[in-house]
Amino acid sequence: MERKCHECDEPLPAGALFYQCQVEFISGYDEDHPYSGGETDENIDTLVSRLEEQDPQDVMDDVYQKIEFVLCPVCRKRMAGELQKRFARHTETKKMAKIVPLQPKKD
Repeated sequence: MERKCHECDEPLPAGALFYQCQVEFISGYDEDHPYSGGETDENIDTLVSRLEEQDPQDVMDDVYQKIEFVLCPVCRKRMAGELQKRFARHTETKKMAKIVPLQPKKD
C-alpha cells in the first residue's frame, strides 16, 4: 500500500521522511457537573434517559476521540506553525495548551 500525506495527498515513498500524528480529545472533569446535587438515583435516571436519546458514537466521542494521520515534512511544518500560532496566547500565560519539544534521552 502506498503511503500518502493526509494533508496534501503527496506520495511518501519507502524510506522518505514522514510524521505520524495523533490528536486526542479527552473529556475533562472538574467535579462540578449538573448532576452533583439531589438524589443519586434520580440523577442516574436522568443521565441514562439523556444518554439513550443520543447516538452512541456521539456519546463516545464526547468522552474520548483520537484522530491519527500522516504528514509529509512540509505539511508537518505548516501545521505545527498554525497550531503554535493558534495556541500561543495560552502557552504564554501557562494556562492550558502546551507544545512540548522532544527532549533527547539521557543515558
